[in-house]
Amino acid sequence: MVVRTRLLSDEDRKLRKFLTTRRQSLAALPEPSPDPVANEKTPLMASEENIQTVVGPTTISAVPSVPDHEMIRCIGKGAYGEVWLAKDIIGEFKAVKLIRRAAFADQAPFDREFKGLQKYTPISRSHPGLIHILHVGRRDVSGFIYYIMEAGDDAVTSPVIDPASYSPRNLSTDIERQGALPLQQVVGFGIEIAEALAHLHQHRLIHRDIKPANIIFVNGRPKMADIGLVTDIASPGKETTCIGTHGYIPPEGPGEPSGDIFSLGMLLYVAVTALSVQNFPKVPEGLKISSQGGQFGKFLELIGRACEPIKSERYQTAEEFLTDLRELQIRLPPGGVGGSVAVDVRK
Repeated sequence: MVVRTRLLSDEDRKLRKFLTTRRQSLAALPEPSPDPVANEKTPLMASEENIQTVVGPTTISAVPSVPDHEMIRCIGKGAYGEVWLAKDIIGEFKAVKLIRRAAFADQAPFDREFKGLQKYTPISRSHPGLIHILHVGRRDVSGFIYYIMEAGDDAVTSPVIDPASYSPRNLSTDIERQGALPLQQVVGFGIEIAEALAHLHQHRLIHRDIKPANIIFVNGRPKMADIGLVTDIASPGKETTCIGTHGYIPPEGPGEPSGDIFSLGMLLYVAVTALSVQNFPKVPEGLKISSQGGQFGKFLELIGRACEPIKSERYQTAEEFLTDLRELQIRLPPGGVGGSVAVDVRK
């Protein structure tokens, strides 16, 4: 058993006592049954081979081990699992997501997560705007699946990662730290995300959970992450599950590419206004706008069309939205400060 520790001497003694007690309890266990069914029911804690003890500054927590990776610390938790910062066997930082069967009421949603990985992983490394999945593992006996991803930039020291203070940068943290982002930057992000979205749709997949917190940065480039809800594009007439994040889900549900476009439009609205998505379509009075030669109003029109509640009046493909964003980017002049406005996105 390999234990990595950064504790002070008194905590080190506590750790040794913990491990001694653990070994004694393990030695008292009966030999495991050769029956595969019996092994399936064996508790995870009954085998030290399945345990890696991760030691932090003040706590000790047991997590399933991931081959050839040192699990450093948990950097994020969700309803169905957690994300860990890890270091691989050659010393590179990676992000590892663990999805636990115990977090689901039944087997179906757990299998849905795995099926989404099966569909997304083969294409994840085929476009720079998609988070790259480097490896997927499934351990039904231990009750979890995991996948290894490229680690995102640090929110403060980007792209340098200090494991002791690391917090991944995403679009939401950018907005929290900077407020409303410059129009040129938001349009640039929109183009890069729309390119990745078009690539995903070309492979007959939809994301279903596009929002600022799910856009991470790797070497400064925005990438779509958190792919747990990725699934096939719904067939015409097929009923779809209304799943995703409130405010980013279109009125008809998230089963088609136009639903992802709706989400992207809302994401761009939040980025350019720093308002909650629930405030759409208002733009705050006092918002300082760079002198864009009237292009800010054009950008609001594009957002309004992307977020149109009537599906038939919305952009139908990511390529359509992408074309308009690129044309707008060409017309944007650099720099300059204009006045403040109060605008309704949908006129």
